[in-house]
Amino acid sequence: MLEASAVNRSRVETRTTGFGPAEIQLFSGAGDIDWSVDRSKLDTFDEILGVTPPNIQKLWMPRPTEANGELAPQGDFSPLFDGHEHPIIMGNCDADGCIVRHGDAFGLLSADCATLVAYADDMVIAAHAGRDSVMDRTVIAGGDPSRDYSGILESIVVEFLDAGYRPQDVHLGIFGGIQSNFLHDPTHPEYGEYNRGLIHYAKQFEGALINEEIGDINMNALIRAKATQIYGINPDKIIDDGVDSGSDRDAHGNLLWASHRHAKNGHRERNFILVRHTQ
Repeated sequence: MLEASAVNRSRVETRTTGFGPAEIQLFSGAGDIDWSVDRSKLDTFDEILGVTPPNIQKLWMPRPTEANGELAPQGDFSPLFDGHEHPIIMGNCDADGCIVRHGDAFGLLSADCATLVAYADDMVIAAHAGRDSVMDRTVIAGGDPSRDYSGILESIVVEFLDAGYRPQDVHLGIFGGIQSNFLHDPTHPEYGEYNRGLIHYAKQFEGALINEEIGDINMNALIRAKATQIYGINPDKIIDDGVDSGSDRDAHGNLLWASHRHAKNGHRERNFILVRHTQ
Protein backbone atom coordinates (compact mmCIF):
# COMPACT_ATOMS: atom_id res chain seq x y z
CA MET A 1 0.00 0.00 0.00
CA LEU A 2 1.27 3.45 -0.90
CA GLU A 3 1.22 6.02 1.84
CA ALA A 4 2.77 9.43 1.19
CA SER A 5 3.16 12.77 2.89
CA ALA A 6 4.85 15.98 1.78
CA VAL A 7 6.05 18.54 4.33
CA ASN A 8 7.50 22.02 3.80
CA ARG A 9 10.30 22.61 6.29
CA SER A 10 12.15 25.86 6.86
CA ARG A 11 15.37 24.47 5.42
CA VAL A 12 14.39 21.72 3.01
CA GLU A 13 11.44 20.26 1.16
CA THR A 14 10.94 16.62 2.09
CA ARG A 15 8.67 13.82 0.99
CA THR A 16 8.19 10.51 2.79
CA THR A 17 6.57 7.47 1.21
CA GLY A 18 5.79 4.11 2.76
CA PHE A 19 6.05 1.34 0.18
CA GLY A 20 5.64 -2.22 1.47
CA PRO A 21 8.58 -3.06 3.75
CA ALA A 22 10.44 0.10 2.68
CA GLU A 23 10.28 3.78 3.58
CA ILE A 24 11.57 6.29 1.06
CA GLN A 25 12.53 9.83 2.07
CA LEU A 26 13.33 12.46 -0.54
CA PHE A 27 15.21 15.53 0.71
CA SER A 28 15.46 18.49 -1.65
CA GLY A 29 18.73 20.10 -2.62
CA ALA A 30 17.05 23.11 -4.22
CA GLY A 31 16.89 25.15 -1.01
CA ASP A 32 19.38 25.77 1.78
CA ILE A 33 21.03 22.36 1.68
CA ASP A 34 23.21 20.89 -1.04
CA TRP A 35 23.62 17.22 -0.23
CA SER A 36 26.71 16.73 -2.40
CA VAL A 37 29.58 14.93 -0.66
CA ASP A 38 33.28 14.26 -1.02
CA ARG A 39 33.57 10.53 -0.41
CA SER A 40 37.04 10.99 1.08
CA LYS A 41 35.89 13.47 3.74
CA LEU A 42 33.59 12.35 6.56
CA ASP A 43 32.55 15.88 7.52
CA THR A 44 30.85 16.34 4.11
CA PHE A 45 28.38 13.63 5.19
CA ASP A 46 27.14 15.64 8.19
CA GLU A 47 23.79 16.54 6.58
CA ILE A 48 23.20 12.96 5.43
CA LEU A 49 24.07 11.50 8.82
CA GLY A 50 21.81 14.09 10.43
CA VAL A 51 18.72 12.66 8.69
CA THR A 52 19.72 8.99 8.92
CA PRO A 53 17.93 7.34 11.88
CA PRO A 54 20.30 6.22 14.64
CA ASN A 55 19.06 2.62 14.48
CA ILE A 56 20.37 2.16 10.92
CA GLN A 57 23.29 -0.26 11.04
CA LYS A 58 24.73 0.26 7.55
CA LEU A 59 24.12 2.93 4.93
CA TRP A 60 24.82 1.51 1.47
CA MET A 61 25.97 4.17 -1.03
CA PRO A 62 27.37 2.75 -4.28
CA ARG A 63 28.84 5.16 -6.86
CA PRO A 64 26.32 5.34 -9.74
CA THR A 65 28.35 7.72 -11.91
CA GLU A 66 29.08 5.01 -14.51
CA ALA A 67 25.33 4.25 -14.83
CA ASN A 68 26.32 0.64 -15.50
CA GLY A 69 22.91 -0.88 -14.74
CA GLU A 70 24.38 -3.23 -12.15
CA LEU A 71 23.33 -4.35 -8.71
CA ALA A 72 26.39 -4.98 -6.55
CA PRO A 73 26.61 -7.83 -4.03
CA GLN A 74 27.34 -6.61 -0.54
CA GLY A 75 30.78 -8.21 -0.68
CA ASP A 76 31.81 -5.65 -3.30
CA PHE A 77 31.42 -2.80 -0.78
CA SER A 78 33.74 -1.66 1.97
CA PRO A 79 33.44 1.04 4.66
CA LEU A 80 34.20 4.54 3.40
CA PHE A 81 35.64 5.59 6.76
CA ASP A 82 37.47 3.28 9.14
CA GLY A 83 36.20 3.48 12.67
CA HIS A 84 32.98 5.36 11.90
CA GLU A 85 29.86 3.58 13.11
CA HIS A 86 26.14 4.32 13.52
CA PRO A 87 25.82 3.90 10.64
CA ILE A 88 28.75 2.35 8.84
CA ILE A 89 28.81 4.07 5.43
CA MET A 90 29.40 1.37 2.82
CA GLY A 91 30.83 2.44 -0.54
CA ASN A 92 33.92 2.08 -2.74
CA CYS A 93 31.76 0.29 -5.28
CA ASP A 94 30.69 1.29 -8.80
CA ALA A 95 27.09 0.18 -9.24
CA ASP A 96 23.57 1.54 -9.49
CA GLY A 97 22.06 -0.36 -6.57
CA CYS A 98 21.96 -3.28 -4.19
CA ILE A 99 19.75 -5.38 -1.95
CA VAL A 100 18.81 -3.56 1.26
CA ARG A 101 18.65 -5.80 4.33
CA HIS A 102 16.37 -5.27 7.32
CA GLY A 103 17.78 -2.56 9.57
CA ASP A 104 19.91 -1.05 6.80
CA ALA A 105 19.37 1.83 4.37
CA PHE A 106 20.35 2.83 0.85
CA GLY A 107 21.45 6.39 0.09
CA LEU A 108 21.56 8.15 -3.27
CA LEU A 109 22.51 11.66 -4.36
CA SER A 110 20.51 12.61 -7.42
CA ALA A 111 19.21 15.46 -9.54
CA ASP A 112 16.58 14.23 -12.04
CA CYS A 113 17.59 10.56 -11.97
CA ALA A 114 14.88 8.47 -10.33
CA THR A 115 15.42 6.04 -7.50
CA LEU A 116 13.84 2.63 -8.02
CA VAL A 117 12.64 0.60 -5.05
CA ALA A 118 11.45 -2.94 -5.70
CA TYR A 119 10.18 -5.53 -3.26
CA ALA A 120 8.64 -8.98 -3.05
CA ASP A 121 7.65 -10.13 0.43
CA ASP A 122 10.46 -8.74 2.63
CA MET A 123 13.16 -8.64 -0.06
CA VAL A 124 14.01 -5.03 -0.97
CA ILE A 125 16.21 -3.65 -3.75
CA ALA A 126 17.04 0.04 -4.24
CA ALA A 127 18.80 1.50 -7.25
CA HIS A 128 19.71 4.62 -9.19
CA ALA A 129 17.79 4.83 -12.47
CA GLY A 130 19.49 7.40 -14.65
CA ARG A 131 18.85 7.42 -18.38
CA ASP A 132 21.96 5.34 -19.17
CA SER A 133 21.22 3.00 -16.26
CA VAL A 134 17.82 2.19 -17.75
CA MET A 135 19.01 1.98 -21.39
CA ASP A 136 22.29 0.76 -22.86
CA ARG A 137 23.71 3.87 -24.49
CA THR A 138 25.69 1.95 -27.13
CA VAL A 139 22.57 0.08 -28.26
CA ILE A 140 20.61 3.35 -28.54
CA ALA A 141 23.46 4.66 -30.72
CA GLY A 142 23.16 1.61 -33.01
CA GLY A 143 25.98 -0.49 -31.60
CA ASP A 144 26.21 -3.89 -29.92
CA PRO A 145 25.27 -4.34 -26.25
CA SER A 146 27.98 -3.08 -23.91
CA ARG A 147 26.95 -5.06 -20.81
CA ASP A 148 25.46 -8.36 -19.70
CA TYR A 149 22.08 -6.86 -18.80
CA SER A 150 20.32 -4.19 -20.84
CA GLY A 151 19.91 -1.99 -17.79
CA ILE A 152 18.94 -1.69 -14.17
CA LEU A 153 15.40 -3.04 -14.67
CA GLU A 154 16.70 -6.31 -16.06
CA SER A 155 19.24 -6.53 -13.24
CA ILE A 156 16.46 -6.10 -10.68
CA VAL A 157 14.19 -8.71 -12.29
CA VAL A 158 17.04 -11.23 -12.53
CA GLU A 159 17.89 -10.69 -8.85
CA PHE A 160 14.32 -11.54 -7.89
CA LEU A 161 14.26 -14.52 -10.25
CA ASP A 162 17.42 -15.85 -8.59
CA ALA A 163 15.66 -15.52 -5.22
CA GLY A 164 12.68 -17.56 -6.46
CA TYR A 165 10.26 -14.76 -7.32
CA ARG A 166 8.43 -14.22 -10.60
CA PRO A 167 8.23 -10.76 -12.19
CA GLN A 168 4.52 -10.77 -11.34
CA ASP A 169 5.46 -10.96 -7.64
CA VAL A 170 7.51 -7.77 -7.76
CA HIS A 171 6.29 -4.33 -6.65
CA LEU A 172 8.14 -1.42 -8.24
CA GLY A 173 8.27 2.20 -7.06
CA ILE A 174 9.73 5.17 -8.94
CA PHE A 175 10.81 8.09 -6.75
CA GLY A 176 12.22 11.59 -7.24
CA GLY A 177 12.60 11.45 -11.02
CA ILE A 178 12.14 13.81 -13.95
CA GLN A 179 8.89 13.64 -15.91
CA SER A 180 9.10 16.76 -18.11
CA ASN A 181 11.66 19.21 -19.50
CA PHE A 182 14.05 16.29 -20.10
CA LEU A 183 15.03 17.49 -23.56
CA HIS A 184 17.08 15.72 -26.24
CA ASP A 185 17.43 18.03 -29.22
CA PRO A 186 17.44 15.89 -32.41
CA THR A 187 19.33 18.65 -34.25
CA HIS A 188 22.08 19.08 -31.65
CA PRO A 189 25.45 19.40 -33.47
CA GLU A 190 27.20 16.91 -31.17
CA TYR A 191 24.48 14.68 -29.71
CA GLY A 192 21.83 14.89 -32.44
CA GLU A 193 22.40 11.39 -33.82
CA TYR A 194 22.22 9.80 -30.39
CA ASN A 195 19.20 11.90 -29.45
CA ARG A 196 17.35 10.79 -32.59
CA GLY A 197 18.05 7.18 -31.64
CA LEU A 198 16.77 7.81 -28.14
CA ILE A 199 13.61 9.47 -29.45
CA HIS A 200 13.00 6.50 -31.76
CA TYR A 201 13.53 4.13 -28.83
CA ALA A 202 11.16 6.04 -26.55
CA LYS A 203 8.36 5.90 -29.13
CA GLN A 204 7.73 2.24 -28.41
CA PHE A 205 6.81 2.92 -24.77
CA GLU A 206 3.41 4.41 -24.00
CA GLY A 207 3.62 7.92 -22.56
CA ALA A 208 7.41 8.11 -22.70
CA LEU A 209 7.75 10.61 -25.56
CA ILE A 210 6.08 13.90 -24.66
CA ASN A 211 7.24 15.95 -27.65
CA GLU A 212 9.14 14.42 -30.55
CA GLU A 213 10.28 17.74 -32.03
CA ILE A 214 12.28 18.71 -28.95
CA GLY A 215 12.92 15.19 -27.65
CA ASP A 216 11.10 15.68 -24.33
CA ILE A 217 11.08 12.30 -22.56
CA ASN A 218 9.13 11.28 -19.45
CA MET A 219 11.53 8.90 -17.72
CA ASN A 220 8.94 7.66 -15.22
CA ALA A 221 6.62 6.66 -18.05
CA LEU A 222 9.47 4.98 -19.92
CA ILE A 223 10.51 2.99 -16.84
CA ARG A 224 6.91 2.00 -16.10
CA ALA A 225 6.20 0.89 -19.67
CA LYS A 226 9.51 -0.96 -20.03
CA ALA A 227 8.93 -2.78 -16.75
CA THR A 228 5.55 -4.04 -17.94
CA GLN A 229 6.10 -4.54 -21.68
CA ILE A 230 9.51 -6.18 -21.53
CA TYR A 231 9.95 -7.61 -18.06
CA GLY A 232 6.41 -8.63 -17.13
CA ILE A 233 5.93 -6.66 -13.91
CA ASN A 234 2.24 -6.22 -13.14
CA PRO A 235 1.27 -2.59 -13.96
CA ASP A 236 -1.01 -2.55 -10.91
CA LYS A 237 2.10 -3.10 -8.77
CA ILE A 238 4.00 -0.08 -10.13
CA ILE A 239 3.70 3.32 -8.45
CA ASP A 240 5.51 6.63 -8.49
CA ASP A 241 5.57 9.46 -5.96
CA GLY A 242 4.27 12.12 -8.35
CA VAL A 243 7.50 14.12 -8.13
CA ASP A 244 8.73 15.86 -11.28
CA SER A 245 12.20 17.20 -10.52
CA GLY A 246 12.26 19.11 -13.78
CA SER A 247 9.10 21.17 -13.20
CA ASP A 248 7.77 21.05 -9.61
CA ARG A 249 7.60 24.52 -8.04
CA ASP A 250 6.20 26.00 -4.84
CA ALA A 251 3.53 28.70 -4.58
CA HIS A 252 6.18 31.37 -5.19
CA GLY A 253 7.52 29.78 -8.35
CA ASN A 254 10.67 28.38 -6.75
CA LEU A 255 11.91 24.96 -7.80
CA LEU A 256 11.15 22.29 -5.21
CA TRP A 257 13.93 19.89 -6.18
CA ALA A 258 17.50 20.08 -7.40
CA SER A 259 17.61 19.46 -11.14
CA HIS A 260 20.40 19.29 -13.71
CA ARG A 261 18.01 21.13 -16.04
CA HIS A 262 18.22 24.16 -13.74
CA ALA A 263 21.84 24.03 -12.55
CA LYS A 264 23.05 27.30 -11.06
CA ASN A 265 26.27 28.75 -12.48
CA GLY A 266 27.33 25.30 -13.59
CA HIS A 267 27.03 23.90 -10.04
CA ARG A 268 24.94 20.77 -9.95
CA GLU A 269 23.07 20.54 -6.67
CA ARG A 270 21.83 17.18 -5.45
CA ASN A 271 18.77 15.83 -3.72
CA PHE A 272 19.25 13.05 -1.19
CA ILE A 273 17.12 9.90 -1.26
CA LEU A 274 17.14 7.58 1.75
CA VAL A 275 15.57 4.12 1.40
CA ARG A 276 15.09 2.20 4.65
CA HIS A 277 14.13 -1.46 5.02
CA THR A 278 11.78 -1.04 7.96
CA GLN A 279 10.06 -4.43 8.34
